[in-house]
Amino acid sequence: MHLWLVVSFMSMVGIGLAPPELNPTYNQPPLPETTPDGMAEASIRTDVGWVGPNQTFHIIVPIKPVEGWHIYWKNPGASGSPTEFEVNGPSGFNIGDPIYPRPMGIYSEEGATYGYKDVAAFFIPVTAPEELSDGEVTFHAEAFWLACRGSCVRGSQKLSIAVSTKADGAGPEHKDMTLKRFQSALPKPLSTLEGASVNFSGNALHIAGNTTLEPIQFVGDTVSGVRFYSDHSELKRNQQEFHLSVPVNIDFDNAGQDVVDIEGLLLFGRKQTDPAYVVKKRVRQSELKMQ
Repeated sequence: MHLWLVVSFMSMVGIGLAPPELNPTYNQPPLPETTPDGMAEASIRTDVGWVGPNQTFHIIVPIKPVEGWHIYWKNPGASGSPTEFEVNGPSGFNIGDPIYPRPMGIYSEEGATYGYKDVAAFFIPVTAPEELSDGEVTFHAEAFWLACRGSCVRGSQKLSIAVSTKADGAGPEHKDMTLKRFQSALPKPLSTLEGASVNFSGNALHIAGNTTLEPIQFVGDTVSGVRFYSDHSELKRNQQEFHLSVPVNIDFDNAGQDVVDIEGLLLFGRKQTDPAYVVKKRVRQSELKMQ
């Protein structure tokens, strides 16, 4: 065999032919990198191996902006547009509101905005019906975002995922490191913060707790009839203890009811990976009249 290869090679050289390349892909130019039209790219996964009856699981949509670009939180702030989702599934499956990961502050001439410069994973809760059979169901999702870097472009992407179902038992949660990283970026309930409390009085939301992290800020969610004046917040600290007062104007006529749920995030630090806590406070018009 070795003799045949040598003879063949010498024969080709003798008649002026080039020998074949032993690795024809070695000298090929690298494939060009493609930039998505919306300057961000989405994918889809779940947090379970399969789904059982009445089980709540999450459809997860990670969105990765192109380097140097950013997308927005559900309340973008002074400018921008919220990242939103449409999810459809089989009859009997209850699809909840998206859970947004902690945003970071992004500052521009328009003012403070809130969003994501790195991969942000959005969790959409889904509860299965009480009765299921062994098989498979498919969910369809579409993500919508605005990506900005000086100028802005709108983007969207359609996604689908098949989920296995079983008639008995609850499906196990995945344990991969990527999922754990996504979960760690989700805001936690304020009750899990040491010494936490929240109340509303004197046209202000008062949040207290213990932390050594700085800065401390509150970012309000978009609620009909509620306007936050976070730029005029007042922070008091005593070692680890803090008390943050955020001026709030509530217009019950605009809200269309005499009960308003104030919601937002308490943010520690500046990075997308720093802690965040969900703040919720129900305010009744009758209670304010008594103050």
